[in-house]
Amino acid sequence: MTNQEGYGRRREGWRRWGGVLAAIVAVLVALFVRHVWAQQPSRRSSALAAVANQSVLPATVFEQATPAPAFTLTDQWGHTVSLQQFRGKVVVLAFVDSQCTTVCPLTTESMVGALHLLGSQAAAEVQLLGIDANPQAISRQAVYAYSEAHGLLHRWEFLTGTLAQLQTVWKAYGVDVSVEHDAIDHTPALFVIGPHGRERAVFLTQLEYNAVGAQTAWLARAVAAVLPHPTRQSARLLQQPVATRVPFTITVPARMTLPQVSAHGFSGSLTLAPGRRYLLVFWAPWLQEFGSVADVLHQLNRLVPVAAQAGVTVVAVDEWPTEPDLSAVKMTVARAGPLDYPVVVDRTGGLAAALQVQDLSWYALLDAQGRVIWSRDGGATWENLAALRRAVLRGVPFAARG
Repeated sequence: MTNQEGYGRRREGWRRWGGVLAAIVAVLVALFVRHVWAQQPSRRSSALAAVANQSVLPATVFEQATPAPAFTLTDQWGHTVSLQQFRGKVVVLAFVDSQCTTVCPLTTESMVGALHLLGSQAAAEVQLLGIDANPQAISRQAVYAYSEAHGLLHRWEFLTGTLAQLQTVWKAYGVDVSVEHDAIDHTPALFVIGPHGRERAVFLTQLEYNAVGAQTAWLARAVAAVLPHPTRQSARLLQQPVATRVPFTITVPARMTLPQVSAHGFSGSLTLAPGRRYLLVFWAPWLQEFGSVADVLHQLNRLVPVAAQAGVTVVAVDEWPTEPDLSAVKMTVARAGPLDYPVVVDRTGGLAAALQVQDLSWYALLDAQGRVIWSRDGGATWENLAALRRAVLRGVPFAARG
């Protein structure tokens, strides 16, 4: 996966007939975007975007909706699933890498969060779908593992098929999927398809942890606008203004207070403030898909006395916006056993945004002024303790795993 800038470049390469027309609107600096999509070359028409604040996320609401490309694939249970069978419901369709640790958890979390905002009555008329966008992990086991790790097994259908089948669907929806330097890069597209099978909106998830709430709200509004049977709660969503995300202007935390968590739940708080050095280890319970997270948290105990010698405080940071399930966090901490360092929760994604975290796991060493000495992308793996020990003691970046 590339970072947010990379996704922006990918977006410009989407299949389309026309260009993009943008105009600045006062107060909200709203962006009107004209997207021309390539569904089937002779059938896709242009659409004028509705107002969407560009500081939140890129989104397009189609005024002239066109039929969504049909497909028939296989879900995580091995059942055959087609788009046609959900006619009469609103379909929220995302293209998700089954082994992604960057933007995909943000996409799927916004999908689940949108249903929560809509309420159970409206949610009954919505179907969540995912289509695998990883050409190297297209087995049913791969989509099952992602669904299980993220608590989605019974909440959505995660679809896969042969590579040829998937490539046909990717092309039909204008989703670019490629492998670059052994990393999967794909367009992080999220479509809203109306009850009559027509595309009504499309979102591009941004790799910004503090923007998940904004995308969730915008997505809920897009779904509410096309529900076959609107509810009071969905009607209120359309009437309420959506709060825009306030971009972080800092690059380091300045006296940021975070709730502390234990095996029993929230237990006090921890303030990151100038005057101390920190090694922050960003994680999430769903990383268990790639190994035991509890074991890793336990092993970090061995780093604490070494870090203390260097005047560094070790802190594990659960990145809440990617999977807001406190029970999973508590269970993982409990399995880790007694920990000699604090575990905190980045509830808003603000700390990750301030430090420009781009993946999980992620490591960042801060100096006494709160400046980042070095940061390290652990990806779906975890840094070797010996390498971390050397890096903490020397206070400089390390070039390779130990």
